[in-house]
Amino acid sequence: MEAELTDPDQNPDDRLGFSVAISNGRAIVGIVGDDDNGDASGSALVYRQSGSNWYRAERLYNSDAAVGDSFGCSVATSAGDPAVVGAYEQAALQTGAAYVFNERAIPAVSEWGLVVMALLGLTVGTIMFSRMKRQTA
Repeated sequence: MEAELTDPDQNPDDRLGFSVAISNGRAIVGIVGDDDNGDASGSALVYRQSGSNWYRAERLYNSDAAVGDSFGCSVATSAGDPAVVGAYEQAALQTGAAYVFNERAIPAVSEWGLVVMALLGLTVGTIMFSRMKRQTA
């Protein structure tokens, strides 16, 4: 089976698909050039599989998004939670960071919440929810 995952909001320089992870009917797709929070701040899209179709479920951002972060440069997921999204250069400290997201099941709603951000191999803090845009199928 073949499917093309797209983003109707993408611009030519967004670089949709820079990184991709797929597991158990869920795909996380990095968009390092997304400029919703500043030039090349980045984002990641979560897609869900329903039968033979895929739909866009969520857009994830780092909670401290800034110009040049390249959030979405790396992504990872497994059959269950969590999903991990990397930012090549977290602007505040000029170093990379990894953001761990868990999916929260709420009746009729799927929300992703930022659980922890790791920086320089250390846990920086726990944040319960980052900014996200709810997408409809």
